[in-house]
Amino acid sequence: MRIKVKYESSEGPHQVDISKEDIEEMQKSGKLELTKKVSHENEKTISITGSKEELNMLAELLKKHTE
Repeated sequence: MRIKVKYESSEGPHQVDISKEDIEEMQKSGKLELTKKVSHENEKTISITGSKEELNMLAELLKKHTE
């Protein structure tokens, strides 16, 4: 399982992958944030932010697309 989030900037399209393991790690920590190594020296932080209402709306949208 993997969730793909794509966005575009003036530098072109970018993709952020969130794996099942990433989600499990977030569940364990209780945070909507995860830092991953991308190379020996570099890491990236994935974070999902928003108000309680916005996060609940996102959760409902995601649930709707899995039914």
